[in-house]
Amino acid sequence: MQRLARAVHARFGLPAIIPLGRWGLPWPVPRRARVHIRFGRPVPVGPACARPSEEVVNEVFARYTAELRRLFDEHKALLPAGVAARGLTIVRRVRPAGRL
Repeated sequence: MQRLARAVHARFGLPAIIPLGRWGLPWPVPRRARVHIRFGRPVPVGPACARPSEEVVNEVFARYTAELRRLFDEHKALLPAGVAARGLTIVRRVRPAGRL
């Protein structure tokens, strides 16, 4: 499944979400799991701008990731111990120029 997801991402530039159910089967057999939804604080992005500078984008991204980390740290007790122990990794992927 990961190979298929990587191939779709490489070809179309979009992540492929392939839901798996119980026993690793595709979606018809759901897995029971508790779902906890948490909302963080709003992240101010400033006024609308058709072409923001790289500096503005980096500042907003830094505020966004700081709020994600705060939210993760505040609620990691709800996660399985192994997941909480790994922590939160945020990867910023930059799109090559000219690709939309």
